[in-house]
Amino acid sequence: MSHTKNISLITELKYFKYFFFFILGSVLHLLAYASINPILIAGFFFLITLFSLKICLIKLDYFLISSFLQLFTICWITAGVAALYFQFFGDESQLYGDAGVFFEIVTDNTNDFSLLEMRLLHEGSLAIVVWRKIYAFLFFIGFPKERYVGITINIINVVLSGIVILKSVKYLFNDNRDKLERCLNYLSLCGLFWLFASIHLRDSFVLLVLTVVYHSWVRFLCDSSKSYFFFHALFVSTLATILIYFLRGSIVFIPPLIAILALLVKMLKRERLDLLFFLKLTIFISSLIFLFAYTNSLSSFINAIQVLNEGYGDLSKEQHSSSSLGVSLIISQPIFVRIPLSLIYAYIFPIPIWSGVTSGVYWLFISCNTILFYFLIPNIFYSIIECFSNFSKITSGVLFMVLCFIFLSIGVAFTSLEVRHIATVFPAIFALSVFPEYREKNIRYIIKMIRFYYIAIIIVIHIIWATIKFL
Repeated sequence: MSHTKNISLITELKYFKYFFFFILGSVLHLLAYASINPILIAGFFFLITLFSLKICLIKLDYFLISSFLQLFTICWITAGVAALYFQFFGDESQLYGDAGVFFEIVTDNTNDFSLLEMRLLHEGSLAIVVWRKIYAFLFFIGFPKERYVGITINIINVVLSGIVILKSVKYLFNDNRDKLERCLNYLSLCGLFWLFASIHLRDSFVLLVLTVVYHSWVRFLCDSSKSYFFFHALFVSTLATILIYFLRGSIVFIPPLIAILALLVKMLKRERLDLLFFLKLTIFISSLIFLFAYTNSLSSFINAIQVLNEGYGDLSKEQHSSSSLGVSLIISQPIFVRIPLSLIYAYIFPIPIWSGVTSGVYWLFISCNTILFYFLIPNIFYSIIECFSNFSKITSGVLFMVLCFIFLSIGVAFTSLEVRHIATVFPAIFALSVFPEYREKNIRYIIKMIRFYYIAIIIVIHIIWATIKFL
């Protein structure tokens, strides 16, 4: 009886915490906008999404409902912080760059382009069209076209992405509650989640599409006895490839690559290695070939990526040339030298870690994300080592996540030096971060040692930065 009362008390305290978080976020928005409109719009989309999740998607899964409340209220707070930065400090990361451009386009009443027409003007056309429709609807019923409208949609996208990642973790680890709780905590502390939810960027749309792709293949690998899971994953990957083309064309290869890695895992684990498997693999290889054909040729595709690469590189150099170590060095390298350097840089950026504190909310959230990664990367190192040293004991789902982490990280390094683009690897990052069994003392000790040496390397890099900067 007392145990039941304790559980009930813990549940009540959790919901009180979420209520407090929502009130805190609402106060921040009131201070920033001097209006209750942001709260009304957030409440409207919150209730619609929560109702949809409870009825259509996760039914009576109270953990995922609770996770939705936690992620939403935390993102609501960080959006309030970003709003204060914008309203009181004229935050340049929101006034200019991608965030500023997107807001100007979606609130421009002079032109009403279709999705295909908008794609000719901007590769993030799908996000723009969705934002414009929602802005137009809310304007029709009396709300002004303010940034908080688009940011509310971003919050919903980010929170749904977190829920999908948690559902993937449930499949991978047989509903292990300890791992789910850890994953939820990591998601709640993720600076890039805060960034995508708080600034008028398209990344929240990209994140949601890719997390659904990951999840569809995780479900297939964890329960391949149901053949329709394969066809569902095939459909999702095909649809996602089209959607990504209208969101960020430089990463249109990622959904087919995820699919091929999933089937590669099937082959490596020797699961149902038959004619049907090779037929599946052939379908996806053919899809990839068609993708390259669509971009005219492989060489033109690489040239297009390099052009985008240079654009993101110039942006990175411009934004952090005065305080960040290695940007100029990495950008100036040939592409195949730049890839390994970018891989290392992407997961320890920015250097120095405190540079984001004085550079606007964009870099503040990226710095917070890097601090979280100081704790997650050692877990991922351990997971990769464990995967290849005990290959026969590793499940197909975990091996799939390891391969996705490796190959998609390389893909991000190849296409961009922009740190926020590593979010394409987030489902693999968070799944591998909770893979280690923390209840086993020897595993905790190994991870502690990996973390010690990893942070020692980071400190050495900071010392080198300080030496170059001040001497």
